[in-house]
Amino acid sequence: MLRPDMTIQLPNGREIVVDAKTPLDAFLDASGTAEVTTPSLRFAAHALRVKAHLKALSGKAYWKQFEKAPDFVVCFLPSEALFSAALEADPSLIEFSAQNHVVMATPTTLIALLRAVEFGWQQSEITKNAKAIHEMGKKIYEKLTVAQGHVTKLGNALSNSVDYYNRFLGSIEGKGGVFTYGRQLGELAHGDGELAEISKLQSEVREMESQEWSRPLLAISASDSESNAIRD
Repeated sequence: MLRPDMTIQLPNGREIVVDAKTPLDAFLDASGTAEVTTPSLRFAAHALRVKAHLKALSGKAYWKQFEKAPDFVVCFLPSEALFSAALEADPSLIEFSAQNHVVMATPTTLIALLRAVEFGWQQSEITKNAKAIHEMGKKIYEKLTVAQGHVTKLGNALSNSVDYYNRFLGSIEGKGGVFTYGRQLGELAHGDGELAEISKLQSEVREMESQEWSRPLLAISASDSESNAIRD
């Protein structure tokens, strides 16, 4: 099993493989010599070493070992000078590396890559939180629609109760009702107690006034889906 020097975890579960085993001996030899012609030859040798390393990395095919890795590997060059020297000696290295599924990265470009991945994680968390808020809002709205149905039924029940109470009161308190005869009986019997008149109740149950409650939940969900599709 191959072990890369580093893997970069991406928000979508994928990962980028980074290799940092670039050969430096030819470059160091060229940098340390004082001869005029030798450095260019040593830099050419450095470019050949880098090219051979790129070919070897391509042969390892890290993306086959890591199922969630894209089909390329990052070859890290620990110095901008290493990259520029190799490229100056062999300008075809960039095209060669691309053809072999290898991306050469210097400290500057690797830091930029890591910053981009960091930003991707931040956006992923924002998206995740937005989805959670959307789902929670949908559940709350569903509960509110159920509560609205219960409140409507309760208001109707209260209104019907008052209506039946007033009807009952009319049947016993109105003209010719049993309370009328009861009062007459009390006057004849000279009773001490007084049968007071009972007033009807006024039904004042308020109705739902907000227009939002007249919109079905499915219609609102559909409009939310259309808005998300437009944004995407």
